[in-house]
Amino acid sequence: MGNKIARTTQASATEYYLHDLPSTYNLVLLDVVTRGRCLKSVRCKHDEGLLLVKVYFKRAGEPIDLKEHERRLERIRNALKGIEGSHVWPFQVWLQTDKAAYLLRQYFFNNLHDRLSTRPFLSQIAKKWIAFQLIHAVEQSHSKGVCHGDIKCENVVVTSWNWLYLTDFASFKPTYIPLDDPSDYSFYFDTGGRRRCYLAPERFYEHGGESQVAADAPLQPSMDIFSLGCVIAELFLDGQPLFEYAQLLSYRRGQHDPIIALEKIQDSGIRDMILHMIQLDPKKRLPCRSYLQKYESVVFPFYFSNFLHKFFADIVPLDSDARVEKTQDNFEKILEIMMGSSTIEQIERSTLSQHSEPSGRKGMERQILNSPGDSKKNTSVVKKHTPVDHQHIAGDINFLLKEVENRSNSTSTKVTKDMDHIRPSQLVNPAGSGTGSGLMAQNNVVSHVQKISKSNLCSLVAGYDGQSDTYSFDIFQQTDSKVSCEGMVLLASLLCSCIRSVKKPELRRASLILLKFSSTYVDDDSRLQLVVPYVIAMLSDPAAIVRCAALETLCDVLCLVQDFPISDAVIFPEYILPMLSLLPDDTEESVRVCYASNIHKLALTAYRFLLRSRSIADIRPLDESVEDPRSQSADSPVKKQDKIYGQLAELRKNIYEIVQDLTMGQKQTPNVRRALLQDIGYLCYFFGHKQSNDFLLPILPAFLNDHDEQLRAVFFGQIVFVCYFIGSRSVEEYLLPYLEQALSDGTEAVLVNALDCLTMMCKSGYLRKRVIVGLLGKALPLLRYPINWVKRSALRFVAACSESLGAVDTYVYLTPHLRQFLHREPPSLSSETALLSCLKPPLPKSIFYEALEDAQDMGDILLKGGGKKELIVHGGKYPGKVQSGSSINFEDVARLKGPTILSNISLDAKDSVSPDKSLYSGFALHASAGNSSFYDGLSKGIPSYSVCTDKRGLGETHVVPDSSVYKASIRLPWLEPNRPGVQTRDDYFSSKRRDLSINDSMKSSSSLQGDSIPNSDTGGLPSFSRSAMNLETGWKPRGILVAHLQEHRLSVNDIAVSNDNTFFVTASDDSSIKIWDTRRLEKDIAFRSRLTYSMGTSRALCTTMVRGTSQIVVGANDGTLHLFSVDCARGIGSSVERYSGIVDAKRNDIKEGSILSVVNCSNDSFSPTVLFSTEHCGIHKWDTRTNSESWSFKSFPEEGYISALVVGQCGNWFISGSSRGVLTLWDNRFLLPVNSWHYSTVSPIEKLCLLIPPPSSISSSGRPLVFVAAGCNEVSLWNAENGSCHQVFRTASTENEPVMPKAPSRPLNKPSTKDVRRSGNYKYRIDELNDPPVRHPGIRSLLPLPGGDLLTGGTDLKIRYWDQARPEQSFCIAGPSAKEVRSAKGDILEKAIGNNECYDIRSSFGVQVVQEMYKQTTAVSGLTPKTQLAVAAADSAGCHRDAILALASFNLSSQRLISASRDGAVKVWK
Repeated sequence: MGNKIARTTQASATEYYLHDLPSTYNLVLLDVVTRGRCLKSVRCKHDEGLLLVKVYFKRAGEPIDLKEHERRLERIRNALKGIEGSHVWPFQVWLQTDKAAYLLRQYFFNNLHDRLSTRPFLSQIAKKWIAFQLIHAVEQSHSKGVCHGDIKCENVVVTSWNWLYLTDFASFKPTYIPLDDPSDYSFYFDTGGRRRCYLAPERFYEHGGESQVAADAPLQPSMDIFSLGCVIAELFLDGQPLFEYAQLLSYRRGQHDPIIALEKIQDSGIRDMILHMIQLDPKKRLPCRSYLQKYESVVFPFYFSNFLHKFFADIVPLDSDARVEKTQDNFEKILEIMMGSSTIEQIERSTLSQHSEPSGRKGMERQILNSPGDSKKNTSVVKKHTPVDHQHIAGDINFLLKEVENRSNSTSTKVTKDMDHIRPSQLVNPAGSGTGSGLMAQNNVVSHVQKISKSNLCSLVAGYDGQSDTYSFDIFQQTDSKVSCEGMVLLASLLCSCIRSVKKPELRRASLILLKFSSTYVDDDSRLQLVVPYVIAMLSDPAAIVRCAALETLCDVLCLVQDFPISDAVIFPEYILPMLSLLPDDTEESVRVCYASNIHKLALTAYRFLLRSRSIADIRPLDESVEDPRSQSADSPVKKQDKIYGQLAELRKNIYEIVQDLTMGQKQTPNVRRALLQDIGYLCYFFGHKQSNDFLLPILPAFLNDHDEQLRAVFFGQIVFVCYFIGSRSVEEYLLPYLEQALSDGTEAVLVNALDCLTMMCKSGYLRKRVIVGLLGKALPLLRYPINWVKRSALRFVAACSESLGAVDTYVYLTPHLRQFLHREPPSLSSETALLSCLKPPLPKSIFYEALEDAQDMGDILLKGGGKKELIVHGGKYPGKVQSGSSINFEDVARLKGPTILSNISLDAKDSVSPDKSLYSGFALHASAGNSSFYDGLSKGIPSYSVCTDKRGLGETHVVPDSSVYKASIRLPWLEPNRPGVQTRDDYFSSKRRDLSINDSMKSSSSLQGDSIPNSDTGGLPSFSRSAMNLETGWKPRGILVAHLQEHRLSVNDIAVSNDNTFFVTASDDSSIKIWDTRRLEKDIAFRSRLTYSMGTSRALCTTMVRGTSQIVVGANDGTLHLFSVDCARGIGSSVERYSGIVDAKRNDIKEGSILSVVNCSNDSFSPTVLFSTEHCGIHKWDTRTNSESWSFKSFPEEGYISALVVGQCGNWFISGSSRGVLTLWDNRFLLPVNSWHYSTVSPIEKLCLLIPPPSSISSSGRPLVFVAAGCNEVSLWNAENGSCHQVFRTASTENEPVMPKAPSRPLNKPSTKDVRRSGNYKYRIDELNDPPVRHPGIRSLLPLPGGDLLTGGTDLKIRYWDQARPEQSFCIAGPSAKEVRSAKGDILEKAIGNNECYDIRSSFGVQVVQEMYKQTTAVSGLTPKTQLAVAAADSAGCHRDAILALASFNLSSQRLISASRDGAVKVWK
């Protein structure tokens, strides 16, 4: 029992060490640091951080008064307070109790003794930097009259960025101790138990000697100088002590020479400085400042004292983000100073023998920045011109970011000469100021891999070793001369210490880029031991841009490593690749793309490490043979070789698994595959011939399954590297069919790349003659291609084939097929120049596109024997050029196009068909197969808009047997999705080649880039096509009322639907914007708005939603543009969405009168912009992200103000309609009017909307076809490129409406428009002042539907559905005249559409006019406006009772129609 009591009463460590401390200190003991005899050191946790507590336990019965020591500690703390750039850290708090005394200060993780044995080990420049700071620390304390008394490595603490502090000032320890009694030394100074002694020799005294001194006599600065020299010696001896206790006493007596230990220090300047500090005579020792000045040019670089120390001192009190910002601001200057200083030192050491002031010092000081503050002042001048909202993501690194971004787009393994042309004058910082440092004049981008180009492929493949499946051609370069800068290690340590605690992702990315650049100047040990671990830690960063930067930095840094210890030989399979294992499944595509573009760097670097480790292993037995002769014969060379091959095979397997996950995994995308293909040649070199066939060849053809033109272009541009590495047999069996298929591709870049690949293989003799002859038949039609880019590539291929076949085979196989493409015999078929001079002119583009149309009907006509007789129409061996005006009879056309052509189409006698187009039909069939298209003639305006110019639309008549049959079967050729026709160049080719193709028209200054549509379905349309994204194909509203919303008190002018269809917005004259939840439409009985935004006294005239966001833009009548966002928390499962309120509300006063129209103008969420018009004839483009104006310009005042706007689906153009009936097509990229024309009647343009083509004809949506609501009760379809009208829809007139002509007036051409403008009556319109024009009743709202159909609402209170392709099927959805089908109980089941209305279709001046009429004379047809309102009020279906001003649609579970009227009513229909 007594034993149990004894065990329970044992004191814990906390009670033992901290039992006398008051509870107010709130300390928690973590562990015991040291257990010295005098003081015990413990690490404690406090609310403000970690503390080190030194405890002195008073001995029982020992009378001791510590008041004097407390006064000394107070004096030291006060003296060392407020030192600029302080390196001293005295005790902060002390406390004395009855049983113990406590000393408290902040805890530091590393002291100098521990840091010397911790990886990464200190480099030589880091040791010099620490020694420099240590001398500064002693100088700072001596300048304040404070001596330390116990300088040793345990009392020197070092931060993670190598900033040094001198701590634990020993004012309470005796100054002198007895020589013959080691007990005082052991008690006070031997805290580590290592018997190391750095006390000055004069601090030891003998009992009974001549000079008797007091133990507590004041310390002398020379005593600290001796200890300082011993610590610096241990620093450069890597932890080996200079003196032990016995050695120091022997040195005091002159019996020990420390020079033997100091000879291990290679730097003679450091040895001299240490020997000078540890002299026995204290009078010969210099003050610290003298050592700094004397050895600055010998030991310490100039930049330590001139810049770097001040820079580090300024960033000590800053947080990690501020440190990185300050580092990037001063990075270029620091590097310039370090590089210049090292150059001066090298010159000085080679020319000067004495430690004197260098001659180049003064010139250097003129270039050195006085302090980092000066640099900050200089950069602030640049930054003040940037917007307030702008954040410098990578700061003002000046040339650095530009250089790194250029390198990131291409492989870092290019030959060094590729970067020689870059100069600082060409590299401009983000703020726009050029840098003139001259730093990049030196070649600091070191590359160790030769570039694999098409020119050296043959020589590279020729060195293949079949046994090892490698290539003897060594692409790895050993560069002995490289630019180095030792001081960069210090900045790298600073960045590594901050990078994980930086809060802003852009600054973490900037830190990685700075690390990447710094690594080009440091040694290999620092790269592997310091930079790589921190960079790998950033691969798990939550920000994708940081992960991408970390991956690029890791790959580039590893490429720089040349020498490494044998222990790091397996760093890739055991460390690097496992840490990258999660990146192929990364959620962000940008990270996977970055990984795919850098995988070749990892593969080649791992392969180089493997080769380097083999050479190291071959050298090691020579050194070990002396010790162990048996080890030399332990492993035979054959076993070593097999081991290397096994490691290489395992490495290849690991890289293949990564490639497979990236390109064939669940998250593969065309962008990832395209990134991998960019450097596929390096991967083929890495895998070798066999593994390339086994690993790469099976997965590469799968890339062509992606319907991505850019991917196909890159595939055939890079496949030539794969062809050479896998061998000719694999090429003929696997890749040649894909190359043949590429010759029929519709994308010009694919054609050119495939031809260049075949040309290269023909020139090198890689293809057999049989294969070449088969390829010629498919490539020869490309000689008549209308684009020079493709034609020249085909010429090079033909010339290469002729050279490879030889003269005889060329005459037999090539010449007969080539003659029809030449107008005379060339002197040599193997000369590209000769062939070009004899080649027929290219096909006219009109004939080329007609050939595409013909190929759909006539089948596959290739250049074979049977086809030649039909192709050569004009006779002769080399027929002359066919005139474009030549005609051909119907029999020839029927024979050319097929037997059933006469029964299907009628051809105008003026239409000429040139036989030249049949030469191209073999290509045309493949290029146009499976693609629906439409054609209306060749565009004569700007080629970027695929514009319909149908001959019937231009007034040309067609001979039709029966007008009634024509009237019944009339179809619109510019919209029919399934009509076989010719796609214009912009329809077909521009949508395929995007930015990759080059054409002849681009050489002209007036040509514009083609409009490209991102996807082939309506889901890919931009949101600025109003409700195009929200509509189902083939949806027709039935007119059944779902909800009636009556919260607005005045007119509702516009409706906008959110991108995700979860809510819609209504803008009203009652100064309110209301947000309605669409999810509650069919759930709640009393449906109410969720949020209301008040606009004060101004009226809301128009509104729109910004693409990809919940931001709403509203235009008001007082000229203010309101921007705000809806704060909506999305519900999960059955939870309800919560609308918190309106956030980020902004008001911008445009000061140009009312804002009349606002439309979305952004293609994506990365550039959210809107377009709006004002009452004072202004058109403005507004960037909602920066809340600033992108551009603005004024239209002509004589044309009236802009009342309506519509933006093309590609975003490259928009159309404006004015109050005086002028419509203008604008180019959004160059801000130029392309075409302007007058509406057929002088009336204001009420509304504009785009025509949405069918999904199968989405490639034609680049055409500027627009519905225009203007005039009296009519809406018309116009071609904006040439100002021609195609179709007119007219509603039935009521009694009070003026009678309009049945046929539309002929559209005015451009010259007549100009003449009208010149007249004074048009320009000034004086009559409008006396008698304002009457606003006719008519269409006030438009909603386009997919397929070309249209919904309209107007002043007659009706919502109509216009069937654009089949006008006779149009009907009235809702209105006073619509009849309902009711059930037995009287409930409305469905609208009986089209009961009263019928539609008359006729043609006038080539324009189709659809006139709505009533089948029989009803009361409705003759209603006055007052009686019409009465009928609407009695309508049981709930139609509108005032003019319908806005239409919109949303689609959640099903499609719904929203309509709003002038009386403030909002109705939802299905």
